Amino acid sequence: MLALARPLPWLAGFGIVHGFHEWGYLFIPIQSGYLPLPATEGLLVLHVDTDVPLAALVTTRGTVAEGVPRGHHVWLVRAAAGSYRWREIQVATAAGRFHRERLRGEDATRFEVVAGHVNYPGALLVRAGPGGAAAGALRVRSVDRAAMAVRRLREDHPALLARYPLRYAGDTTDAFLEHYTRAREAVR
Repeated sequence: MLALARPLPWLAGFGIVHGFHEWGYLFIPIQSGYLPLPATEGLLVLHVDTDVPLAALVTTRGTVAEGVPRGHHVWLVRAAAGSYRWREIQVATAAGRFHRERLRGEDATRFEVVAGHVNYPGALLVRAGPGGAAAGALRVRSVDRAAMAVRRLREDHPALLARYPLRYAGDTTDAFLEHYTRAREAVR
């Protein structure tokens, strides 16, 4: 046997183990939707409408999403129960750097994640300003588009909506979600 061929079984073994590792990244998020939530976690609805691709969405507790393409998106992530605040939005510039749009004052939306619930904090509307996102000009605001989010969640995650109550997680109340929750409970 050639000296070069001796490590090939080890390389093949590494390839197989690495393949399982990569498949785990694909299947674990799919399976996590079917597993019960721990007593200290809730589901957070991330609802983003952006005309620029986003590198990251960051809260006071860390990054909740990365690599968000331009468009309208609704998805769920697990989150520890507690108080949150949108802290910054990161956009990749043409030079390969990141522009960090820090959210302050009214733009820094506060929300509360309650364990055992689907928590909707509102939609983040992100638009490039006059100079464009690369120039560091972003306009970010939180808007209430609960009806759109519920419709999307019913299409993509009906089992989770059936299992966990849906609530508005922002500082104010949401008349649509209150009505939706009462109507859903009346049907049960």
